[in-house]
Amino acid sequence: MAKPKAKTLQQKLGFFDEDLKRPEHDDIIKWTDKNLETILFKLYNLENWSEKTKNDLIEKVEKIKIKELSEEKDLLKKLKSELEDKFNLLKESKKGLEKNPEAYWRKSEVKKMEEEYNEKKINIEQSEKKIIYIENFEGLGNNLPKRNKPRIIERIWEYTVTNQSYNQRTGYKSTKNIIGFVDMKVNFIYNRLTVTGIDFENKKIIGKIKWTQTEKHYKSWEEKLLNHNIYIEVKTKITTLGELFRQLNTYKEYLKGDFLVICPDDSEKETIENQGFKFIKYE
Repeated sequence: MAKPKAKTLQQKLGFFDEDLKRPEHDDIIKWTDKNLETILFKLYNLENWSEKTKNDLIEKVEKIKIKELSEEKDLLKKLKSELEDKFNLLKESKKGLEKNPEAYWRKSEVKKMEEEYNEKKINIEQSEKKIIYIENFEGLGNNLPKRNKPRIIERIWEYTVTNQSYNQRTGYKSTKNIIGFVDMKVNFIYNRLTVTGIDFENKKIIGKIKWTQTEKHYKSWEEKLLNHNIYIEVKTKITTLGELFRQLNTYKEYLKGDFLVICPDDSEKETIENQGFKFIKYE
C-alpha cells in the first residue's frame, strides 16, 4: 500500500498520527472534554491556595500597615495644627465682621474660612478613624476564601497549528502554512489570591482589609487577565517517545502555552514530564 501523501509540516517530518483512526481516541477526547475542570485542578493545583503566596501577602500587608500608621499619625498632627490656625484666623475675621457688618467682601471671606474649617474637621475625623482601624487590625489570619473554579473560555477539538510571518515595516504577510493539528486547545482563566483594601502599587490602605480572589493581575498601570493556554495531545498508546517528542516540540515552535499528554498507559510518565510536558493518565 502506498504511503499517504504528506499535507502538513508535521507529516513531512515523517509523523502520521494513526491514533486518529482508532475509536478509543475519540473516547479519550470525550472523557477529557467532560473532565476538563478536574484535569485543570489537578495539573495546576488550583483547588488550594499557595502557602507562599498567602505568606507573601501577609508580609506585604503588615509592612504597609506599619508605614501607613506612622504616616497617618504625622498627618493627624499636621491637620490638628492647621485646624487650630484656621480657628484663630476665623475668630479674628468674625471680630472684624462684627466691627464692620457692611463689609460684604469680609462676609464671603468668613464663609469660605468656615467651609475650610469644617472640611478640616472632617479630615481629622477620617484620619482618627483610620488610625483606630489600623491599630485594631489583628492581621489577615487563615480564613481564606474557597478558590473559584477556573473559567474555561474555549475548548477546540483538532486545533489547527499554523505559521505566518509578518513584516511590520513593509506590512508583508507570508502564506499561512498548516503545521499540524493538536487534539484539543483549551483556554482558561484562573483566580489568584489577593487582598481588598490595599493599594499595593502605592502601598496605601484604602478600605477594609480582607482576603479575596480575582481573575485580574495588577502590575503598575497594566491590568492582565490570568489567562492560560494548554494544548492536549491524546494517545491510545505511545508507540515511541521519539515520535511523540518530535510532534510536541514541533508544536512548541508555533504555540505558547503548556502541553499535556493523556494516555491510558502511564509507564512513560516520568520521561514525558522530564522533557517539560505534562501528563495525565486516562482512567
